[in-house]
Amino acid sequence: MKSSVVSQQDSSHDALTGLANQTLFIQRLRHAMAGRQTSVPVLFAYIDDFAAINRAHGQRLADKLLVAVAGRLTRLVGPQDTSARLDGDTFVVLAQAADDGPALDSLTRRIDVALNGMYGLDGTQVPVNCTVGHCLAGGTDDGAATIVDQTGIAIRRARATRRGDQGTIDLTALTPYRCRAALPQASRPASVVTGPPGAG
Repeated sequence: MKSSVVSQQDSSHDALTGLANQTLFIQRLRHAMAGRQTSVPVLFAYIDDFAAINRAHGQRLADKLLVAVAGRLTRLVGPQDTSARLDGDTFVVLAQAADDGPALDSLTRRIDVALNGMYGLDGTQVPVNCTVGHCLAGGTDDGAATIVDQTGIAIRRARATRRGDQGTIDLTALTPYRCRAALPQASRPASVVTGPPGAG
């Protein structure tokens, strides 16, 4: 029985961070969409230039960064919410407790502030930029996986084509899901400096 439980955990959670994986997240989003009359808030967070960090410092430090980001994210969401890692640099939150008003905007801002900044990893202080956004899943005939995919494409497109320090932008023209993104300041340094280790 114990091995069966462990196997189920392994198949539904990310092995590195312990967060839900994409399969479990989509299942829970689909269930939430079916059980609510209103749209379901989903938050996204992308680590900018993650590939560059991986190349500069190797997979071990990059993995520790992913774990640290997951930890900061988990501390901000409620027990009824689902945090997940979709792939290398992409995290999402099914924010069951938030609505489509001030609570959702507040949570997006708090995640934006918490994830952007310095991470102390193996004695190296790594300045990390993250792009944070959210959408409201529902109100269309699209399935959960399509909503996640299309919102991710819209936020990545906004990140790639930003002009200066745009701050929070509305991506409604790119998706039907009432999507917004908080882009990190373009002037924020993406360099890596050495120093005393921090808490991550």
